[in-house]
Amino acid sequence: MVRQTKEHMTMKIFMWLIFIVIALFLAFWLYNISQQYIGPGGIEQGTSDTLSCSGYTYKISDIKYEDQNLTFTIENTIGDSIKSMEIISDMEKDAIDLGPVSTGRKRQIIVKEFRIKDSFVVYPRGCLRYNSREFISDGQEWVKR
Repeated sequence: MVRQTKEHMTMKIFMWLIFIVIALFLAFWLYNISQQYIGPGGIEQGTSDTLSCSGYTYKISDIKYEDQNLTFTIENTIGDSIKSMEIISDMEKDAIDLGPVSTGRKRQIIVKEFRIKDSFVVYPRGCLRYNSREFISDGQEWVKR
């Protein structure tokens, strides 16, 4: 009977140690994930960025790329006025001051001497992570990814 109790107690201690190790592993893993996605500004900064970028609802259409000149039309469908956009291609990056494009308005954008190999991304300034549109070339037209 004494032997049975020692084995029982040893098993309980072993199980508690496994539980503590798993709990510590999960705690460190969640901490690393939170730092990676929320960033150094904390949760308030990540939340405010998400909310401010979600205020932009827009469409990109009529995309043409000839002689290193990118042309497209932006339409602000709902939300805040879009004042500036950033464009990143697989070869370079550029910023465009639009002046305000208010709700329901369209504006044709021309980016001169902008090199693109296969794809580019358009987004309101500071919203790459939360509100971007990516386009790839299928050889004949630009398709939203």
